[in-house]
Amino acid sequence: MPGNRAAVGRGGGAGELARWRRLALEATSEQDMLDAWAKLVECAKAGEPWAVHEFLDRTMGKAVAAPPELGPDPTELLARLWKEWARPAEDVYSDRVAALEAENRRLRGAPEEGGST
Repeated sequence: MPGNRAAVGRGGGAGELARWRRLALEATSEQDMLDAWAKLVECAKAGEPWAVHEFLDRTMGKAVAAPPELGPDPTELLARLWKEWARPAEDVYSDRVAALEAENRRLRGAPEEGGST
């Protein structure tokens, strides 16, 4: 059983489409094309939405979907990260040293600084 049985009666695919395009171009004169373009412009100027859309697609290119929302503004994110990274070294280490000293006191059973006994 040669061929694609599911495609029976559904045209010939890309080759058939190319053939129809070639035939349409051969049967269409340059003046026909200019007349069709003039009619499209006329309809677009009259405010026909389909004509405006087609005109812009043909002259400006097809519209693309807007990119998805990226979340917070990158400049705000960078500013926040810079504040975290740009802290003076003594601030960074003093926080860590204080946490380690508190953990050491807890392990030895010593009372917390500033806490009641």
